[in-house]
Amino acid sequence: MNKPPLTTIDWNKKFNKEKIKYLLIALLLSFFVSLNAYKLLHRAQSNSELVTVVVASQNIPKNSQLKLENIEFRKIRRDQVPENVIISPQDIIGLTSLINISKEQIIVSQFFKKIKNPNSIGAKISKNMIAIPIGFDWLSAPVPDMKVGDIIDIIASESHQTKIDGQSIITSETNFPIRNAKVIKIVQEGDYEQGGHLIIEVTEDQAKNLMSAKALKVLLNIIIK
Repeated sequence: MNKPPLTTIDWNKKFNKEKIKYLLIALLLSFFVSLNAYKLLHRAQSNSELVTVVVASQNIPKNSQLKLENIEFRKIRRDQVPENVIISPQDIIGLTSLINISKEQIIVSQFFKKIKNPNSIGAKISKNMIAIPIGFDWLSAPVPDMKVGDIIDIIASESHQTKIDGQSIITSETNFPIRNAKVIKIVQEGDYEQGGHLIIEVTEDQAKNLMSAKALKVLLNIIIK
């Protein structure tokens, strides 16, 4: 059977239903557009906020312990803040740098290695270096004004007695088994002549040279640079 034609009342009902449907769609679209605009605006405002971070105030060499004088505070945009950024210097003071850190570089936790005991001798030694003790009884003369952090050379002197034309002549040879060694600890027991030792940072070859000189019982002297 054929449907009867729509009356004017039927057309009005259909038109009103369509109008409500499109109005609801328009309201939903407007809501989502407004929501996205709010999110973008909020994100832009958040990114424009300034965050205080820790940056290097000077070049920090690899294997250096971080100190307060190595760092400063800087304000940067939030969207420029890298992951694991350091915002409190207390989190990294005393840690040892794994890489060379450039001046004004933002400090992040991956730059450092944690040392269980930062005051230990091992924590104070640079990479590829070793620590070796030198007893004060090894020295031909004490060095009472030496202090931790001094850079020293060690001179080894050896005397030889030879005869020339029937006469005994004493000659001496000197060499530097160690140059530019850093003093990292001094242990004093009474006067320097009575006992104690110092610990210096050297290369493996320098340590071998020093032990060879000690085995020959030559006189050792220290020069503070």
